[in-house]
Amino acid sequence: MKVCCVIYHSEIYKTYKKEWVLECLMSINLQTYKKYDIIEMCYDNSNFSLIKMLKDEGLFKENKLIFINKKCVDNIESENYVFNYIFNKLNYDICININIDDIYNNDRFMLQMRKIEEGYDIVSSDYKIFQNHEGEKHEREVKISKEFKNEYDERLFYTKMITDRRVIIPFSCFTFNKKSWNLIEKVVYPEQLYLCKNILSKKIRIHTCNKYLLHHRIHNKQYSNIYKNKII
Repeated sequence: MKVCCVIYHSEIYKTYKKEWVLECLMSINLQTYKKYDIIEMCYDNSNFSLIKMLKDEGLFKENKLIFINKKCVDNIESENYVFNYIFNKLNYDICININIDDIYNNDRFMLQMRKIEEGYDIVSSDYKIFQNHEGEKHEREVKISKEFKNEYDERLFYTKMITDRRVIIPFSCFTFNKKSWNLIEKVVYPEQLYLCKNILSKKIRIHTCNKYLLHHRIHNKQYSNIYKNKII
């Protein structure tokens, strides 16, 4: 089984603080699961590689790096390009998605890959949202895992969570296989909406880890910010 961790970025330090990026990358480097390659895509044509820089400093020694430099209009186009490239051209089986300013529990990769190996197609987790607002840090927990009456209720709940503009499941907590990805020519909506179609399909098995595996950062410069830097 070919597994990759996927990172994509553009003009990264104009969008994210350097300390946020380093926190994220260190949380990836400290993962207890190590059997993955890293696919890094820079879509501003600057040819800047975060992982190569850290490899030069002795980190990610065990992980193969494939770097892609491809100009894209926005993050939606870049996501579509990189995942289609990974599944179709590079023939990877599993993608562990990353948002470059989020922080991951050290066991995230291990716990989600364990469920993938059990036969699930999309694996997510409970997570925490945190942000800095006017110098103060605010944090809240988002509980996705719960008891459901039946499989349909679980799928419907999952889809509502993804599409709810107030409480959205971050794509950065998804680990998924080729079967669950929408291999389409052009993406015009955020990737979560496309995944909803597959989640509602009985052909796709979903699982939510009953553990907080992600700290999802909210800030006013991120591409998908719907909170407008308000306290959540």
